[in-house]
Amino acid sequence: FRDKESWLLDTFASVKIMYTHPESTLIPNPLYEKEFKKEYLNTSFNLSEDVSVQSNKLTHVKAHNIFSIPQSLLSAIEELFPAAKLYHYSSRLIENIIVQNTHNMTTKTYVNVEETHFEIIVIKGKELILYNTFKYKIAEYFIYFILFVMEQLKINPDQAELFMMGKIDKSSKLYNLAYKY
Repeated sequence: FRDKESWLLDTFASVKIMYTHPESTLIPNPLYEKEFKKEYLNTSFNLSEDVSVQSNKLTHVKAHNIFSIPQSLLSAIEELFPAAKLYHYSSRLIENIIVQNTHNMTTKTYVNVEETHFEIIVIKGKELILYNTFKYKIAEYFIYFILFVMEQLKINPDQAELFMMGKIDKSSKLYNLAYKY
């Protein structure tokens, strides 16, 4: 692989790798025990045998984000960048959203769109109210899950601050449905 990608031969002061995958869950610090991280994740996802379960400590949320990564990919990362720090992308996303909103006490909803799933993060100031991942196949499922979360949290969709990011643009059906509702 290094033969085809010469930049991999460069020397880096540090390497941080963001991994994206829908299999992640947050465990509050008081409940987290490192030796049970696979069991925590297995309660929400049917993990295959060829995955490694990793975790990131979230400072601003006082929780651990536990996620799976294929063992073959982890091995390749460790071979290429032995000192790399591996993060589930939602770990950094959640932390950055909290930091940006530390002094703002309004409720905000963030939706990070991927091709087959999206993450929804609801915050009030520096407090994480909800983080969840939803898989969707059609745009109607996408908007249903967003509206369902808002209903459960008693957020008025007409007055909600909704921020969308990721693989979405203003011409997409997902965006148009979210704007409509």
